[in-house]
Amino acid sequence: MKIVLITIADGAAYWDYARNMFASAKEYFPRHDQITFTERPFKATSTFLRGNEYHLQIASRGYPGATLYRYHAFLQYEHWLNKYDYVFYCDADMEFVAPVGDIFAPLVAVLHPGYLGTRGTPEDRPQSAAYCTNNGAYYAGGFQGGESVAYLSAAKDMAGKITEDALRQITAVWHDESHWNHYLANLPTNDRLLALGPSYCFPEGSKQAYPPILIALDKRKRGNHPRFPSAC
Repeated sequence: MKIVLITIADGAAYWDYARNMFASAKEYFPRHDQITFTERPFKATSTFLRGNEYHLQIASRGYPGATLYRYHAFLQYEHWLNKYDYVFYCDADMEFVAPVGDIFAPLVAVLHPGYLGTRGTPEDRPQSAAYCTNNGAYYAGGFQGGESVAYLSAAKDMAGKITEDALRQITAVWHDESHWNHYLANLPTNDRLLALGPSYCFPEGSKQAYPPILIALDKRKRGNHPRFPSAC
């Protein structure tokens, strides 16, 4: 089984966060390749390889473009991602602290720790292609994935809707997360989805009563200087 873990690192601070996240994944994630989508140029080529680590060059979009247009970036290198059985995305500013366990399903999403048992905050403006009134749960955007065919199909659908919004000059309230929740709420059948608990998006320093597996780091504690220096 071929697995890839991918992230977006737009800007020097996020290169450092990505290095930290990938280092923790080597300890707690099943054997995998690692791909960083980054604006950083690598000499005369758009691809940089070190062991099982790949850097693929994309345009810098800043905030919120870097996260909003993540699916467009993935599809730019669809031919790379199609080589894998499973594709998982993780925000750069997260850290694995325990084994992830069995996370293999057609689609994998994480219940948002702030909105357990509620509909959360989906996009409520009908003008947006992310408009959602029928979700029974609310999912975080920081960790997601699944079988490459299913996940890339989801990416194509969401990228198309994000482009639709751009043409209407509207940005979904929570950017890519809004489109992710719209997509999941409209799946043909729920048996395609593995809903992971909030252990996979555990806010750093939280006192909530579930074991952390993947921590969402508190960037306010680090500013623009994560504790791990860049080796990119």
